[in-house]
Amino acid sequence: MRGMDDVFYCPVSRYTGLDEEAVEKNPELYTVAQGLDPIVGSLVILAYSSRQVFVTGHSEYDRFELDKEYKRDLAKGIGPKIPVNYYPDDDPNKEPVLSWRSSSNCIYTNWLNFVYQTTPYDLSALPPIEEESYRLNPPQP
Repeated sequence: MRGMDDVFYCPVSRYTGLDEEAVEKNPELYTVAQGLDPIVGSLVILAYSSRQVFVTGHSEYDRFELDKEYKRDLAKGIGPKIPVNYYPDDDPNKEPVLSWRSSSNCIYTNWLNFVYQTTPYDLSALPPIEEESYRLNPPQP
């Protein structure tokens, strides 16, 4: 993605699950951004033959959203794990570090640019999904 750092942070739900093997084997999907830690998995996925973009992380979260979720679940007795790379020294009593804002802006700017660049002014000229292809790196037979 244009303007993205090689490594960036993005909040990920601890309840999210994605069959990474199925994504990898699907010739219609292209993973644009993936976590370095396998537990994170794919963060941004494009569907080659349609106008679909899947964002599995929560880069739209503000500084305290995960903090609220963590403390809510703690109060319910669910026993959640402390969010990784979120609190300084993994101490929930400290203010969370907002480390994903610039990458979040970049993700959504790229998405909006993609929509803008691929959408005709006259929407009736928009081809049906099955006739399109946005293949960046087509799979090799």
